[in-house]
Amino acid sequence: TVNLYRIINNGSFVLEDSSPLVFTYNVMPVAAISLVPSGAPYNPNSMGLLLDFGILSEGMIRQYDAIVVANTNYQLKASSENGGKLVHELAGHETIDYFFHFNGTTFSFDGPNQEVHLVSGTGPTSYEGDRYNGEIEIGSVSQKLAGLYTDIITITVEAY
Repeated sequence: TVNLYRIINNGSFVLEDSSPLVFTYNVMPVAAISLVPSGAPYNPNSMGLLLDFGILSEGMIRQYDAIVVANTNYQLKASSENGGKLVHELAGHETIDYFFHFNGTTFSFDGPNQEVHLVSGTGPTSYEGDRYNGEIEIGSVSQKLAGLYTDIITITVEAY
């Protein structure tokens, strides 16, 4: 409250008017993701992660954690550059299937760069963030051409 006083001749104050003073501040919604090795803490500088399988064999698994820090509700989405397949670096027609597991669920990509909804979360999160486990599991490598196979999976967080 803001009070307005009038000074009278003897130096004392008389309340003339009073009005409430209201402050408003808008906090913008923010959500950030960190991709880290399993069990590692949130790292705001770790927005990408390389999962190197070495020499592939069927059933090999590499794990990672996606950690979200947000001050509002959020959703996570993922897309695969190659539609959920590892593609040979020189012979693009040669592919190896893999399984994309996230937070205990197996997801399939409908095609290259097609997003799938992974999970929704409620904010605000703690400073440590909400942790989600991810796994990539290699499918059959029988009768596959030797060489380097890759895919790029993009995991996106969206505040809402």
